[in-house]
Amino acid sequence: MSISWPWERVSRTGTQACVILVCLLAWLGASSGLAQEVGATYTLYQAELTGLSEPGGVAIARSGRIFVADSGNHRIRVFDSTGESVASFGGRGEDPGMLLFPRDVCISGSGEVVVADTGNHRVQVFSVEGELLRGWGKRGESSGEFCLPTGVATSGDRILVADEANHRIQVFDSQGVFLSTVGEGRLRSPSKLSVSDDGRIYVSDRFLDRILTFSAEGAFFGTWGRFGEYPGFLAHPEGLAVNQGSIYVADTENHRIQIFSPSGKWQGQWGKHTILPHEGEGKIHYPSAIAFSPSGEMAVVCETFEDRCQVFKRDPKPVPMVKDPRLSSVRASAHFGERADASGDLLAITETESHAVQIFDMRREGNPIRITRVGRRGPRFSELLTPGDVKIDAEENRLYVADLGTGKIQIFALDRDPEAKLKYDPTMGRFVKGVDLNERIQYDPRLAGPHPLVPTALELDSSGNIYVLDGPNARVLVLDSKFDLVRSFGRFGTGDGEMRGPIDFAFGPKEKVLYVVDRLNSRIQAFSPDGKFLFLFGKGGAGDDEFADPFSLIADESGGVFVSDSGRHRVLKFDERGRFLLAWGEKGIGASQFFKPKALCHDPRKRIVVIDYGHHRAQVFSLAGEYVHVFGSRFYILPAKESLKDPEEES
Repeated sequence: MSISWPWERVSRTGTQACVILVCLLAWLGASSGLAQEVGATYTLYQAELTGLSEPGGVAIARSGRIFVADSGNHRIRVFDSTGESVASFGGRGEDPGMLLFPRDVCISGSGEVVVADTGNHRVQVFSVEGELLRGWGKRGESSGEFCLPTGVATSGDRILVADEANHRIQVFDSQGVFLSTVGEGRLRSPSKLSVSDDGRIYVSDRFLDRILTFSAEGAFFGTWGRFGEYPGFLAHPEGLAVNQGSIYVADTENHRIQIFSPSGKWQGQWGKHTILPHEGEGKIHYPSAIAFSPSGEMAVVCETFEDRCQVFKRDPKPVPMVKDPRLSSVRASAHFGERADASGDLLAITETESHAVQIFDMRREGNPIRITRVGRRGPRFSELLTPGDVKIDAEENRLYVADLGTGKIQIFALDRDPEAKLKYDPTMGRFVKGVDLNERIQYDPRLAGPHPLVPTALELDSSGNIYVLDGPNARVLVLDSKFDLVRSFGRFGTGDGEMRGPIDFAFGPKEKVLYVVDRLNSRIQAFSPDGKFLFLFGKGGAGDDEFADPFSLIADESGGVFVSDSGRHRVLKFDERGRFLLAWGEKGIGASQFFKPKALCHDPRKRIVVIDYGHHRAQVFSLAGEYVHVFGSRFYILPAKESLKDPEEES
């Protein structure tokens, strides 16, 4: 059943009349006493599963044991029903039985453990004791091949896989023999999926804030869900699970679990947003996956952002729910995203929750001054769905934005007078031009790759060319100012000049070297601007000069290369040839401590700005790693400032 709405979309920056209409209709429904179906809620907190790194998926066996895809640790962790760790299997690697950033796990009807081995582009099946039984798949776009599979589910003797970067669901028999494809041409970013007892397939399409339903045979039924924070609306939904006839959705950016009927009728919700850093004990922060025990008495919620899962018990006396707009999730203000760039006196930071890029003036020492916001939610030019990377050209007052959700690159003019008094100007950003890279393929087939093109990162050179890092296709595209392809280089693999998971890149001094962060190979590769491989450095491991999960990179004018390691919560510095110089940071909330640091850039004083993503803040350091100051969310900057106080002076 397809649910239609009388407006195109509702967002926080959308038309006020639409929001008023939503509130009025919901209030009338509540006040008129209309009966509402009620889904079971799981509000009784039981335990927290710890020792995890970015858990991506969870499943509960009939025995009560909990299996977690411990993605950042490249393993499956097993807990008992009380939350005690009892076993683990896997480990980082490519050999059979090894894993690389596994993002989901499920239990088949016969009791086997099915794992989405995301980084290795395959599915592996284990016994509950961790013995490898079989596996299949490799990187590719043909039937039976994958590009970053992120979700698995079973239905009878079938195994269904969310093949995210190929924008489809693939169906296999229990032995891995390909049967069919579901949703091709309809899905943008299928993250997770679940199957009901009658075989109906439910898929979360997170970039488009919706749930799609298909029959057991793969026929499209329809979609439900729209972007927003009121009951029944969604914001970047990821995990979902069928439980006792209802569909439970991990409504990630609304920090709650929502409950729907199979046709998409809202039935209830639960979840309280955290206020203080890393609160738990029932409070939920960016839920990303959910699973239920076969009896329906227990639920486990994964919070990838917080490196934890929480165990809940079913409330035997759930409070009746009405669709009252006052039950809004009360979302906090948007936070710094994963990407940032600085040029001259300007700093740009993505904010995926507000579907925008925030622009700051950094001329004053201390906190940057926010001067405008560029973008609003939507798929059209001048709008953004998921801003993935940004570049600023301060000399030309231009902002370049790569949108993961639409595959577009957009250019905005920043109409500002640097000599004028600093103030916030909502009209400063003006759309100039853009390109839909996947649509442009029909005019220039050279842009085509095995997988849909995704502009993962951007870089600019002094000649006006735009460098685009196409992560799924493991290549660099060089476009001129008219978006015409100049050249491309790179290919998938583990050899010199080959990449498996490129995620960021940056030029060295005078644009002589282009450094690429090759995440899945845990290394940095250096190319000439025309694509010739030069050298590489770094590797995965726990040594001083090794990476757990490298994310972002910048180079300074003296040749220093700085890399953020999100997995080990630190920043590393190398010389221009890749020789290790120093590292700083550790997991924590004080000054010089991080939680999943992401983007790096320079401030006007040539210091290092580190987006401390997991703490909704940024920290500034000298080139030698000495702490200077912090800015961002108040609850997260206060601990940094408090950590610098001298206890003796306080007394």
